[in-house]
Amino acid sequence: MAVLPLPVPAVASDITLPEEFYGDVTINNLSAPVGTTVVARIDSTERGRFVTTEAGKYGGAATFTPRLVVAGVQKEVGKIITFWVNGVRANQTAVYEPGQSKQLNLSAQAYPLGAGDIQVTKALNYLRQVQQADGGIGGFVTSAWAAMAIAAAGQDPNTWTVGNKSIISYLRDNASSNLDQNKATDWERSILAIVAACENPRDFGGINYVDKLLSFYQNKQMGDATLLNDDFWGILALTSIGEGSQIVPNVKSFIISKQNSDGGWSWTVGGNSDADNTAAAITALVAAGESPASQVIVKALTYLKSQQQNDGGFVSEGVTNTAVDSWVINALTSVGQSPLAEEWRKGGNNPIGHLLSLQDTDGAFKWSAAQRSNPQWMTAYAIPALLGKSYPRDTSPPTISSITPASGATVASNSVVISASYSDKTAGIDQTTARIQLDGIDVTASATVSASNISYTASTLTSGTHSVTVTVRDRCGNQASRSWSFQVTASGGSGGGGGSGGGATPTPTPTPTPLPPGTINVSHAVRSDGVFTQGVSVQSQDGKCILSINTGTKGLTASGQALSQITVAPMTSPPPPPTQSSVIGLVYNLGPDGASFDPPITLTFSYSDSLVPQGVDEKKLVIATWDTAVGKWLELPSTVDPVANTISARVSHFSAYTTLAHTRPANFTLANLSVSPPEVNVKEVVNVSVQVTNDGDLSGSYEVILKVDNAVTQTKNITLAGGASQTVSFNVTGDTTGTHSVGIGTLQGSFKVIMPQLPAAFSIRSLTVHPPEAKVGESVTLSAIVANTGDLAGNYKIVLKIDNLEVETREIALAGGASQQVTFAVTRENPGTYTASVDNLSIPFVVRAAPPQIPPSTPGASPSPLPPLPPSPPAAQTNWIVIGGIIGGVIVLGLFIFVIVLRRRD
Repeated sequence: MAVLPLPVPAVASDITLPEEFYGDVTINNLSAPVGTTVVARIDSTERGRFVTTEAGKYGGAATFTPRLVVAGVQKEVGKIITFWVNGVRANQTAVYEPGQSKQLNLSAQAYPLGAGDIQVTKALNYLRQVQQADGGIGGFVTSAWAAMAIAAAGQDPNTWTVGNKSIISYLRDNASSNLDQNKATDWERSILAIVAACENPRDFGGINYVDKLLSFYQNKQMGDATLLNDDFWGILALTSIGEGSQIVPNVKSFIISKQNSDGGWSWTVGGNSDADNTAAAITALVAAGESPASQVIVKALTYLKSQQQNDGGFVSEGVTNTAVDSWVINALTSVGQSPLAEEWRKGGNNPIGHLLSLQDTDGAFKWSAAQRSNPQWMTAYAIPALLGKSYPRDTSPPTISSITPASGATVASNSVVISASYSDKTAGIDQTTARIQLDGIDVTASATVSASNISYTASTLTSGTHSVTVTVRDRCGNQASRSWSFQVTASGGSGGGGGSGGGATPTPTPTPTPLPPGTINVSHAVRSDGVFTQGVSVQSQDGKCILSINTGTKGLTASGQALSQITVAPMTSPPPPPTQSSVIGLVYNLGPDGASFDPPITLTFSYSDSLVPQGVDEKKLVIATWDTAVGKWLELPSTVDPVANTISARVSHFSAYTTLAHTRPANFTLANLSVSPPEVNVKEVVNVSVQVTNDGDLSGSYEVILKVDNAVTQTKNITLAGGASQTVSFNVTGDTTGTHSVGIGTLQGSFKVIMPQLPAAFSIRSLTVHPPEAKVGESVTLSAIVANTGDLAGNYKIVLKIDNLEVETREIALAGGASQQVTFAVTRENPGTYTASVDNLSIPFVVRAAPPQIPPSTPGASPSPLPPLPPSPPAAQTNWIVIGGIIGGVIVLGLFIFVIVLRRRD
């Protein structure tokens, strides 16, 4: 069997047999293409690599078929192997067991998907198939979301037609009958769809959607004061067109003030948090300028994590579904996090894998795994989420037209009106950004500026070629610039002079000697004391280095003279950049050397994204000046606009200047290991977190490895920009009692697992009565034993009942495991049989009537005299004759009876 070469171990005793793997490999639930790279790592160290030669397979079971060979060292035996498919961690892991050969099917997700990926094309094809004859897809509301999905895939919704009806014409033609005049979200959603189609929301079908939305703004919030969803989508709609400079910050503050204690939001004020509205809130707040690192966003992301289920999806309305998955993915994209990152993996699954699992065979997305509901709507949600496009935003620059004089024109007069028109149908023009330069000098201060035009009258122009540049931005910050030149054949005053002229015809002057390239004459704008009488803008010939000097600035040469010329030119042999830094663009020499300015002037560089080293955060670019005295570059406080690709700094003197990017490689440090709580019961969860910081300048990936009792239990892979920090958390279940060590890198901690203490629990036993019989009024003693069978102390109320009637209550306190005998004394005043009961125990006793009582004599008292006896009768005389007669009679009677008995026997 062919195997890959093994790394040479440093120590012979570390040699182990390799372990081999083979099986299926899929990306986004589809067979991985030929050329897919599968890498095996142990503790972040690569231990094996395989490049596929068959779609969907990495190696095979046959004897001589190549496999992925994992060759580790002795100390890695038993550790976790992670697998990476084209740089993305697979959902499966294995234990390093040298000498084994195993089949392990690997699956991974890639994000974001491209418009050409089969899952996206199938979803788009489904929407095409269900488009109706009127151009709509699934009704008015769904059509708006579908328009956004179509645009996110790079297609023009205006071209999605059935006959001559497009989805955009459907939205335009059916607005009046479908838009609720009192519901802000209807207008917000529509603005996003209109922007997606590059249409004008200020005049779409004769309706000004922007004005209508702004009419909902009151009390620093949008729409219904009891709702929050209209505030989320209000920000997204307004920022999509750069509208509402003060409205957006106010609505942002309102949303933040309504964040629930668990970090989430509901669609109503004070309602229970849910994942989909929390995701919408995060997206809106970031669009409004909230930092993804703020505590507001961090708490919200923590709440979202709590709603993630083991299938990788997020729960809403009791089930994981396409809608909430899509909104959460959009939120993660907006904060710069990947839904494939380790912190968004649960149960071995992630949000992208779960969302893709909900796609049906016809390309539509089901609402949930068990329910195909609103498939057009769900599909429209899923497409932008999979593409990582979130919600629409105007990115088209304004159009500059109707320039005068025309480019290349020849003008016979030395007094010329220079003008240009501009327009932007989506966001609208920000007229405060309009600028006009004549021959490299900013003359905007003397120009007439409106929302659609800029015009400047130049007088006494010299004969020759004159250049003009007009720049303007829309409300979203998209900038347009147009440059042209024209010829003047009549002689006149110095170029770029302001004002409308007038008076006597100026005396022709000789054509001045041409200035060196990059040198601008500013003498017309500077008094003899060096103070600039008007604002001046000077730029390099390539337009990438611009100096802006305000009126009232004092500019002097090194010898103290007023400035008359300024040079902005690239250096031919610039000083080298500092170690681990790169120059972005060129080094420009500003002259005359040593010139000074009070107050400082603004220096702005334009840069190209292609020149920024990969992994460098644009926001950390700096302007630096060369200090000849110390022979090194000195960095200046700088402001970067990554949208306009400009960087600015204030400078007070002339020297060499450039833009630097620091390129120190990613370097990760760990700090603030936290183990909470430090003590738990068996099966309870301990949270272990650590702060990871990239101390380098370039972005990089780092695998955070958690060890419990020196064994690798979990890993998470994160990507951090240079200088960024992130808190990474793990949940560990305490399965066995005792103290357990925790380690991440060199940081150590511990937690203790104990058996849970049972709460107090009481039982009654051995109910007795003594004596079992008593006389009326005598006391009967009833006793029972109360035992606390729990671990914790507690109080117990004992109730004694006689014939089901409560007669006495006792409350006792018992420590865990303790018992106590409780006695009651009972007397009854009536005879009978009684039943005593305590809890479920009962026992009878008998009460008998008492015998008559002789009153006791009182000790020491004289006895009471007895009543007199009746007189005795006289003594009687014995009558022997009578007695003899009676005896004789008895004898005769006895003989008579004897005779009769004898006769009966006969």
